[in-house]
Amino acid sequence: MNVVERIRQNCARLGGAPALSPYRGGGADVSYAELGRAVENAARRLHELGIGPGAVCGIMPTHIMLHVPLTLALSHLGAASVALRTVADADALDLSA
Repeated sequence: MNVVERIRQNCARLGGAPALSPYRGGGADVSYAELGRAVENAARRLHELGIGPGAVCGIMPTHIMLHVPLTLALSHLGAASVALRTVADADALDLSA
């Protein structure tokens, strides 16, 4: 069983239980039911855009609460995702040392 299948099972079994909790910037928890809907909606839209098995997609979500559903949706479609950092994130890293 892969992670997408496990999340799908948890969505059906745990419904209102928290699946994601924001670690920065506040905000409310996301339930398994909400996560399941977000993944299905994202997968449907990505499929409409032509994303499917074997595709490699760069994603640069502005918040972790968007990153997780996008990553799971791409995996559900058989695509791979590469997380891209924003310029602000790159500036915060000190790679000179």
